[in-house]
Amino acid sequence: MKKFINAGLLSIALLASLVANASKKVNVTVSSSKQLSISLTEVSQGEVLSISNKNNEVIFSDILNVADSFTENIDFSNFKQGVYYIQLKTENTIKVTPIIVSTKLSKIIEGETKIYNTPKVSIVNEMLNITLNNEGNNEVSIIIYEKGSSNALEEIKTSKTEINKIYQSGLMPNTDYEVYISQGDYNSTKTTVNL
Repeated sequence: MKKFINAGLLSIALLASLVANASKKVNVTVSSSKQLSISLTEVSQGEVLSISNKNNEVIFSDILNVADSFTENIDFSNFKQGVYYIQLKTENTIKVTPIIVSTKLSKIIEGETKIYNTPKVSIVNEMLNITLNNEGNNEVSIIIYEKGSSNALEEIKTSKTEINKIYQSGLMPNTDYEVYISQGDYNSTKTTVNL
């Protein structure tokens, strides 16, 4: 990982230029030494823009409304040094762009933006359904907790292309559950459901 970060730092030279394009919708620009500007076009209702740290702790999150364009300026000057991830979650995809925050500046790790398929977590006929099209054959981890508990009820690791897990509510207590799904190196989602 150190080699990766060092190589990323050395390969990025320009501070005030367009440095990432996660898709045709997302542009991330370094606007000053510790500020990033995130611009989106064709925003749909319910899309989620978030920033998390390497420990998957969300430090910024915004549920977006329908708009032709949206811009968010983020000041990283009070953030600890390290790697952070900008995520745009749409109905079908999650685009993740890694950022390195150092003592003097913030930089996008050029060429490391990843696109994942959005996992579907739903209750159908009193059954918990988890589906994911993992066409990139990423390492996927699914962990289910009873809300408020630190003991996992189920933990699955797989890199199958199609993931489809069904849990019958009759076999689980009627309460809230937290479902954590991680894909690859960067992406992690959390969903709370009630059975």
